[in-house]
Amino acid sequence: MSARLDYLSNRDRQHRIAALVIALLFAPLGWKLFGPRGEWVTIQTLRWQRDIEIERLSEVHDSSWCDEMPDGVQEVQRKLMDDPTGQRPEASPHCRYTGLQWRTLRAVRAQGEHPQPPYWGTPTLAAVPPGQPGAERISKYKGIYEVVMVDSQARDWTCRLTLQQWSALKPGQEFRLFVDRFGVANCSTVPGVR
Repeated sequence: MSARLDYLSNRDRQHRIAALVIALLFAPLGWKLFGPRGEWVTIQTLRWQRDIEIERLSEVHDSSWCDEMPDGVQEVQRKLMDDPTGQRPEASPHCRYTGLQWRTLRAVRAQGEHPQPPYWGTPTLAAVPPGQPGAERISKYKGIYEVVMVDSQARDWTCRLTLQQWSALKPGQEFRLFVDRFGVANCSTVPGVR
């Protein structure tokens, strides 16, 4: 490197050194303006919501492409149609059908906040024999676990977490949350088990 600097004029050396000093001085300012920010936050609330979806066996009258009809239905009418989405290059058979199908009817919801532990509600299903119209069954279990955090200026952020990560947190806990220059929180920086 010293041999290379020997070929530079004194003025060129001064320009390069000045550019390096300016870059080093402005790097922290650039990071402050354009880099990620962190805010010290306090956990205000830990809330949860759990839903159990209930389906009912109902008589349906619907239509679809004939090769996509659900099992156990009866074809009522068939006609050739062009696909408006363009996924089928030529006219294809489109069917109207009727039959018993499981359809989402309702959800049983349980919700609360820390310190109450999350629990699943108790669904009551219709007393109709399985396979008969009006019979009901449990379809899906869905859980949402959120943490609400505030900073010293009363700005708040809400992040959805896994149950394991949510369970490791406590109200009043403080930590540094990464927030970008637009005020959007990076929820992956919430502490806890991943």
